[in-house]
Amino acid sequence: MHLSLSAKLILGFAVILLIAALAGAVAVWSIRAIDQTSDAAIAVGKVDIAILECRRSEKDFILRGRGKPAGDEKDAVEKHADAVRALAASEANVAGCVLTDGQRDLLAVVGPLRTHYAMQFADLITAVERRESAFADWRQLGWDFTAAIQVARATGGLSASELALLDQEVVQPFLLLRITAVYLLATRADAQWDGYQKQLAVVRGSFDRFASGAPSAAALSASIKTLLARYAAAGAEFHAGMLAQRTAESAMSKAGRSIQVSLAPLAASLTEAQHAQIARSYLLMGILGLGMMLAAIFVAWAVMRTVARPVGAAARQLVAAGEQIGAASGQVGSSSQTLAQGASEQAGSLEETSATLEELAAGTRQNANHARQADALAKEAQPANS
Repeated sequence: MHLSLSAKLILGFAVILLIAALAGAVAVWSIRAIDQTSDAAIAVGKVDIAILECRRSEKDFILRGRGKPAGDEKDAVEKHADAVRALAASEANVAGCVLTDGQRDLLAVVGPLRTHYAMQFADLITAVERRESAFADWRQLGWDFTAAIQVARATGGLSASELALLDQEVVQPFLLLRITAVYLLATRADAQWDGYQKQLAVVRGSFDRFASGAPSAAALSASIKTLLARYAAAGAEFHAGMLAQRTAESAMSKAGRSIQVSLAPLAASLTEAQHAQIARSYLLMGILGLGMMLAAIFVAWAVMRTVARPVGAAARQLVAAGEQIGAASGQVGSSSQTLAQGASEQAGSLEETSATLEELAAGTRQNANHARQADALAKEAQPANS
């Protein structure tokens, strides 16, 4: 089927426009896919930020308890609750993004870990409040102990030696016990707990020596014994709260790290998907670009072929006509040469004729001269005869 030049041009440009439209559609699809994956990656990043905020409020609670820093309207527990809600909202935002089934499976792990993390924080609150309550009892018992000593000194019921023994065997050892308790509160270390236990044993031994050495201070001894028992019980409660807090902190730390670790494969999957989408876009755009180039080459070839065919035929006709004209020119030249030769021969004949005529003219002139001479002689002869 032979198409006209205009039909071929229209067909070629239609193919180019179709490929260009496909390239535009591929570009729009690629940008949309990359944008969706980027939104999911950003949402995952916000989940990680929310986890870090939870961990920060967790550390604030461990350091300050329910105390509010200057200028803050919320304490660490309230801030942590807000952070956990923000974490859940960020997780929901990720779930609302375009994800593959595998990526949704990775995201599904985060929810239970977040719930477990919140439960561990509740355990941490209980442990910290237990420890703080025990320390509050410690502090109050210390003040009660000091008040009992002051009352005993003020009443004057003890002798000077008993007062000295009280100071040496009870007051000073108990003061060291309170100092070790403060160190234990600050460090919450096992070594400080061991030091506290040792000092508590020293206080009990020195108290027994005071009780046996000051029989007149039986009422004071009974009061001090009760205070020491309560103080030791408060210390044991503090230690139990300290261990519970340590366990809760460890569990919370593991839960927080588990959430972050569980997000890592999802983030890596989204990053890999972005790279794959970009590579796929490059490949498709390259194929379509090559198709456009081939279509343009085909259109140019079709145009050249359509134009070159009649031009070639016309050129061949012109060459044939030129050859015919050349042959005719040769014939004309040959005829002209023949005519020139004939003209040359005729010119030679004319020259011979002219020479003959000149000879005849010369003879005629000579005859005329002879005739004049004869006529003159005749005229001369006439008078002589007469």
